[in-house]
Amino acid sequence: MTAWRRYQVDAMRPAGGLAPGAGWKQDGLSWTPETALVALAAASDNDPLVAGHWLDWLSAHRTSWGSLPEKVNSDGTPGAPAPLAWTAASVILAVAALDAHGALDHVQTLNRVDAADGIHSSI
Repeated sequence: MTAWRRYQVDAMRPAGGLAPGAGWKQDGLSWTPETALVALAAASDNDPLVAGHWLDWLSAHRTSWGSLPEKVNSDGTPGAPAPLAWTAASVILAVAALDAHGALDHVQTLNRVDAADGIHSSI
């Protein structure tokens, strides 16, 4: 098993996202930058099922304005600050990588680009 695949299991948090590291404190918080980077790694590795899983998770945990927060609380609610530009940038790069592989159909909820903040959001 590659390190980034093992990391996904070891860093899992209660809300379903990932911690900044496998040994990170057990505070229940999911971190969107790390989750988005795993989606990008999977998309770049032409693994659309794993990339789609994490992109869908990120989409489901956006703020009410559609922005991606830095953290997601253990109950699944977005935490501050938001928007987080590097999470959004990683999402866009992951979607572009999936598109380059012809695999966007594996992403269920990222259907359009929100013109207000440039991130992908659901319809």
